[in-house]
Amino acid sequence: MSAPFDSYLTAYVLCRKGERAKAVKPFLAAAAASEGGFAERCRFYALVCRVLSEKPSGKPVKHPQFYLCGVGIHHPYQITTEILRALDACEVLYNNLGDPQVSEFLGLFGAEIRAVTRVDNEPAMGRVQRIIAGLQRGKTSGFVTRIHPFIYRRIANDLVVVCDEKKIDFKAFGAVSLTEVAWGLGTAEPDHGPARGPFGLRVFDLVHLVKNPSQLDHRLATIVYAIANDEDRRSFCQLVREKYDPARTVYFLAGSGDREQQVVSAPVSRIEEKLLSLDLGTVTYLPPDL
Repeated sequence: MSAPFDSYLTAYVLCRKGERAKAVKPFLAAAAASEGGFAERCRFYALVCRVLSEKPSGKPVKHPQFYLCGVGIHHPYQITTEILRALDACEVLYNNLGDPQVSEFLGLFGAEIRAVTRVDNEPAMGRVQRIIAGLQRGKTSGFVTRIHPFIYRRIANDLVVVCDEKKIDFKAFGAVSLTEVAWGLGTAEPDHGPARGPFGLRVFDLVHLVKNPSQLDHRLATIVYAIANDEDRRSFCQLVREKYDPARTVYFLAGSGDREQQVVSAPVSRIEEKLLSLDLGTVTYLPPDL
């Protein structure tokens, strides 16, 4: 493995120096001389370098002061060209993900990488305040999280709120994922308008639904990200029991991070018992109750 790894290091250094076009060939050479996940990663990095070495067409982009960018759940491969260019525009990148592969990926860009890790006894808004305090006028910074900043991580929701309060110019991108497909399906019903009709699929954050119970429509297929404490989960379950037939089956995609994912189900009458037993990353699917 010494030869492919030498090619990989050569390419990685070139990329860090901003010489993306020159890094494509050694990344592909490393991929051709290896196999498995390492080869896949090298091919992906070669593609990243190729995209970033091409000059975008049209007028020059005016970058905001702050970007919120999503990457894939298990690796950064679920990403768009827009996100790549946003990350490339940042001088500082904040990362709250303890995933070595994501950190390695962010190293392809010339930005200073700052880990935003939890501190014992720090207030809930502590990390957000540290990020906001580090922003500098005239410089573009970014925050990297999973999938979509608006619904998947509470820290990103708080960042959006603070940016809005402090009039900080920002833009958010979500990774290519089920979330994005779901929003597309939810707005694709021409006869009923946005998110209407029995085939519309809507996506919610559990805490948002608890605060806005009228938005849960039992006639529509709904996906709910259940990242919340037990109190909010209980409130959500009560909401579902009030709106759905007790015998209606609810489905859960349980397991996150490195844990194996599994699909389990329960009737609405037992939704609280089941949901409280599942891990924090659980996704809940509520079929239409027509």
